[in-house]
Amino acid sequence: MLLQFVRNGNLQGYLAYFEGNVVGWVNANTKSECLNCLGWQWGRTAYPTDSATDIYTKSIFCFTIAPDFQRKGIATQLLERVCQDAKQDGFHFVEVYPDKILNEKSENFVGYTEMYEKLGFAVVYETENRCVMRKEL
Repeated sequence: MLLQFVRNGNLQGYLAYFEGNVVGWVNANTKSECLNCLGWQWGRTAYPTDSATDIYTKSIFCFTIAPDFQRKGIATQLLERVCQDAKQDGFHFVEVYPDKILNEKSENFVGYTEMYEKLGFAVVYETENRCVMRKEL
């Protein structure tokens, strides 16, 4: 099923390799496409969606780094590449959705607020447990 999402262009992302092995993944897709994803519908329905058609947003709502490679800058490099490519592709913003309180899920799938702040993301919306951070390109 996942392969079909990739082939149809419904799931897009980047892989990080080390010595020929995959050590990281980030899901980076248009926000409009992410709104149709089961992962989005499962945990992010409380987030506002942009109704303005002139806002072209790249969303990152899932990524993971192999345990032995965490805290070595791989996630930062993936995010930098997503932002670089998104700007080149004409996106206006990149959005991320970290948890406010870190737990095993946030450490493995949504990242750290501090990492995003370091790359120029700022909080634009908050819920009780999560926030939306956006970087203008």
